[in-house]
Amino acid sequence: MTRPEFIAAYSALAANGKVSFLAQTSHQLTIALRGTYPDPAGEATTDEQSFKRLQGANELQHHLSSELRHIHAGDPDRYPDDVLMNILFEKADFYGISGELSYSLLYVMKRFQK
Repeated sequence: MTRPEFIAAYSALAANGKVSFLAQTSHQLTIALRGTYPDPAGEATTDEQSFKRLQGANELQHHLSSELRHIHAGDPDRYPDDVLMNILFEKADFYGISGELSYSLLYVMKRFQK
């Protein structure tokens, strides 16, 4: 699924669907991002890489939880759907966790499309 296709599918969800989608994505990210923990043996990644990836995980969780709060409250000043999704993709790219975000989003989207 391309980024524009994903954004279109997310945007088509009703508010309660978006809340469910974002909550499930947030949960799935916690699973996918377990691989960002520093390797105690120091083999797979450096502490600096791990720190940056964990910082990115926190940033993504921040945006997801903030958007959940805004949708739940019916806040008309929340980010437009495409802007939110692009922020998530850009932050994931910057922090080196785009694979984890993509996996989480696709996993959840497949569940919504059943």
